[in-house]
Amino acid sequence: MIDLSIVIPAYNDPRLDDCLKSIDIEAEIIVVLNGATKQVENIAKKHNAIMVYLPFPNLAKAYNEGIKSSSKNNVLLMDSDCIFRKGCIDKLYNMLYKHPLAKGRVLFAYRSKTEKIIATSRHIHTTKKNAYSPL
Repeated sequence: MIDLSIVIPAYNDPRLDDCLKSIDIEAEIIVVLNGATKQVENIAKKHNAIMVYLPFPNLAKAYNEGIKSSSKNNVLLMDSDCIFRKGCIDKLYNMLYKHPLAKGRVLFAYRSKTEKIIATSRHIHTTKKNAYSPL
């Protein structure tokens, strides 16, 4: 197992299953059940994730609680509605040998003209080089 925790807040999103299936490396997986439904909790259990429970949805607090629960020196933050491309986690992890912070590129899928506009605006927003911390 590599020295990495993957922290994923989950509220009411069954896409968590696809997210967890896309993890292609042995790492500590922490799912923060952020006021989550039983269905989402069962998905986390199925993937043998470490579960942290919050009684109500709060994304910033969920990330912070997940980080606090980590037993590893490195943490990767992920959203439950996203998936990793094959090899992405390993690439990000190896970048940490040269840099104190590594950020992946987010690709937004779309199926309609409206979704394409939204995906394009999200892409513009996320391509800026920045670092931030949840409060």
